Amino acid sequence: MEDEEYRYRTNLRIAKPDDSGDYFKKVTIGSNEHIFRGVRNTYINDYAKYVKSSDPIHACIVKWWKGTIERIRSQFKHDDIEEIDIDIYGVPILLETNETNRILYLNGKAISNEHLANCLSRLTFKAIFTTDTKELYKTMKKYLKVHEDIRHVLENRLSYHFFEDFSKQEVKLNVSQISDSEYAIEVSDGIWGTMTARDLVSFCKYFLHGKKGSKWAFCSPRKLFKETVGRPPTQPEFELMIPFLLQNRTLNLIEDRAKQLIMDMKEEYPDKIFLEFNEDKFLKVMYVRGKEFDWKLSTNYDKHRKNTGRQAVSTHYWKEKFLTKEQMQRKIDNGEEHGHWQGPICIDNMSKDTPLGDQFAARAFACMNDSMLRQMVHTVKSILPLNPKEYHRFDFSKHKAKTILQPELFL
Repeated sequence: MEDEEYRYRTNLRIAKPDDSGDYFKKVTIGSNEHIFRGVRNTYINDYAKYVKSSDPIHACIVKWWKGTIERIRSQFKHDDIEEIDIDIYGVPILLETNETNRILYLNGKAISNEHLANCLSRLTFKAIFTTDTKELYKTMKKYLKVHEDIRHVLENRLSYHFFEDFSKQEVKLNVSQISDSEYAIEVSDGIWGTMTARDLVSFCKYFLHGKKGSKWAFCSPRKLFKETVGRPPTQPEFELMIPFLLQNRTLNLIEDRAKQLIMDMKEEYPDKIFLEFNEDKFLKVMYVRGKEFDWKLSTNYDKHRKNTGRQAVSTHYWKEKFLTKEQMQRKIDNGEEHGHWQGPICIDNMSKDTPLGDQFAARAFACMNDSMLRQMVHTVKSILPLNPKEYHRFDFSKHKAKTILQPELFL
């Protein structure tokens, strides 16, 4: 029997990040107030609108929670309601507001709409995989403690850009947490400034999300140094700061990371990953040994354009049927190939402008488990033969010796 305290409920159904059309297990959310508009089943699946986001699923759930939070605010403002209780498998979520209806309180602590939506989104996604109240409560406390943007910065560095010779330079800065509410930012070689948690979130508002309502909007390197270090830079310090920032350009960091990722995969799976380079030592082809088929991942070599987008890597599989001795000899006599690379197969990334190295890696991992890939991606399922045992495997032996320690990648 359902708890009557939560007489209003909705079932959140979140689509899986593939083209199977399936959804994760439903998450039932209850409330003591009418905040779901009588919708019994809510479907979250419009990931195409968030291809520029690093996490389209999270972005979609956040959008739904933001709409729900706005309805909660409206009820506080227009109805005689003192508090709203939300239930996600027993996790205590009590929302209140002050007399002016400007500040929300979650379990007695002031919280912004943005932070609340991100926390509830993370909690909701976790609830797909467990209904254990203690585990879910730990998840909520974890994301309440640190703002979503700060967590992103600590994991991926701080995004910043400035103009040098009329050219926009996008860079990443090291960040280190030094107390519960203060963070150190490396603004030059060996020189660290500090920001409060509030300033760091405001900084991300402009340089990560592109919103201009921030005191850090259009912040120059000189201003960045002064605001974080506490004094203006001397001329020698400023002359060292610019080359330091340029060394940390985003594309350079992404390229270095991608190179390392490719070589780590080669080292970890020497019998499944084979690399082929062109005469300029640029990665041309990655061959992958799957459970059922062999795969060829390739990109068009072009040093004048940035190889990003949702399909910067082409995917083919090796198709070579078993032949009798007579059939094989006939093909040899006619100078025919025994097999061929079939494709390309259309496989999209969820996010737009994914770096080339990351696309290679993602497709390689998927192809190594191609029996699962077949079930998840419709375009693969529609083109792969039903019985892989009828087909020969590709001979990778001639590619095993072609390993270059430091490949070059255009990203």
